[in-house]
Amino acid sequence: MEYTLVYDIQVTSTPVIVYLGPNRDRWYPQTWQDIIDAASGGLLDESAWVDLKRELATAGGRAHHNTEIAKDLAAMAVDGGMLVIGVADDHSRAGQVVGVELAGLADRVTAVAGTRVSPPVTVRCVEVPDPARPGWGCLLVLVPPSPLAPHMVDSVYWGRTDKGNERLTDEKVRRILAARALLATDIRDKLREFAAGDPFPAETRETGHLYLIVRPAAGAAEALVPLLTSATLLQDVSMLLNRVAAELDYSHLPGADTLRRRAHGAVLSRRLGRKDLTEQGLRDLTLHEDGSLTLMSGQVVERRRPQTGFGDEYRMVWTPWLLGMVHATLLLAGLLGDRHTGYQGQWQIGVRVEGLQDAVPHEATRGMGLDLRDRYDTDVYEAITTADTAELTGSTHAVVERLLGRLLRGLLLDAQYLPYTAEVLRSAMR
Repeated sequence: MEYTLVYDIQVTSTPVIVYLGPNRDRWYPQTWQDIIDAASGGLLDESAWVDLKRELATAGGRAHHNTEIAKDLAAMAVDGGMLVIGVADDHSRAGQVVGVELAGLADRVTAVAGTRVSPPVTVRCVEVPDPARPGWGCLLVLVPPSPLAPHMVDSVYWGRTDKGNERLTDEKVRRILAARALLATDIRDKLREFAAGDPFPAETRETGHLYLIVRPAAGAAEALVPLLTSATLLQDVSMLLNRVAAELDYSHLPGADTLRRRAHGAVLSRRLGRKDLTEQGLRDLTLHEDGSLTLMSGQVVERRRPQTGFGDEYRMVWTPWLLGMVHATLLLAGLLGDRHTGYQGQWQIGVRVEGLQDAVPHEATRGMGLDLRDRYDTDVYEAITTADTAELTGSTHAVVERLLGRLLRGLLLDAQYLPYTAEVLRSAMR
């Protein structure tokens, strides 16, 4: 898949990504004139990835028209794309850019996506105002590929072809679900392969280790090469790391001053090579050419003995450290997608923690009503999920909870950390 870069001119200049389908030119609509030029140039002609609406009708019963919007969103969510409201559909070609009244329109579309589609679809609405008519403009409804596709409206699954929406047959539904299961298997295999490459064999470790993969599901093979070969690489990466640290009050990722080019991309690591590697110092964050990030860290779980000197040895999970490392890496991946690779689609994400047998959380050693005798009874924790770039940057906490919520519950930390937010992390780090 290829994605093109536009800007959300309603709120900020932060780049967002519109998927217009294969073999489409890049498009940067920052003004009303840009919309007119794109429509007249054929860039906005209808396809499996672009749907045009002159307006969203309200006459004849809003419930009916909301159902039609829901079908459009459900269909588009299978592969991703964009609904353009305010451009006439001239036999599947972009016609006149007429505009619509924008007041309340984005709220209506968002409400339909959340209430009339099952399961709900995530959308992002971008207003492009008409300078000649205050309150009027075009609304771009950006629909990322959904990890929960296919979606239903009124108990019917919907998909999209070049000719418009279609009811999905049982065979097509099974095919989409099988493809999603294959992606899940793939990221799980990649995660285990990554963990198997740990320089410290499991039988020799003194600490528990963390492995995290954040990979674009449909990114270009060399998406991050322009950044990795840029003369301003250190400054650009440093700026992103500072943004992460400021947002989370968390600065335990390796700094840009430790960044070194490698065959597979660039790695942020305080070690120069294998000779000076220690298990406690293992903290490698790698930026891969395809836009993926991988994190390998030791010392997430440490061996401890009771303070009294009596009793069995146990392991202690540095919970704030673990949450912070995962949260910061996810946010960094999203920022790289937004700012440098032009990718707004789905990401495959997998986390694995090894060395948890007989572990208790750090919080248990500080009281907090937890009992040191309540030990975690499995050595390996593993979870996978998907997210789009908008969720990685705007709702990172939700992705963290999907990845680590089960582990937190197993450590009896529901009350302390769930529901998880960035503020929960900041409080834990104090």
